[in-house]
Amino acid sequence: MPNPNWNDVRWNWGVANESAARLYQVADELEYLSTQRHIRSTSALEWSAGPYRDTFQAGLTNKMHTNQRLADACRTLANRINSLSEQAREEQSRREHERDRWRQEQREKARERAGNTSVH
Repeated sequence: MPNPNWNDVRWNWGVANESAARLYQVADELEYLSTQRHIRSTSALEWSAGPYRDTFQAGLTNKMHTNQRLADACRTLANRINSLSEQAREEQSRREHERDRWRQEQREKARERAGNTSVH
């Protein structure tokens, strides 16, 4: 077996976890604020009429769609960070397993050499 990779995976799990959690939080806040804006604007729209109402409604709809796209983008990015963290964990585990296996092979070879030299 060739020598294993002795370098640990370079990944800051703490920062990654914190970043993903913050992105989820931002997405939730965007959706909450959008819902609150919708609730408040619905009552305002009940009392309005004319072209300003249409302009207000169009702007509100646009803002709500934008907020939802931003919330979706935040969640997508958070999911990507979590996926990369999992890949980093798996790679680190694989490297550690290879190191352990290499060490075990080296111990076995050393025992074999020690056994061969004591017989002669």
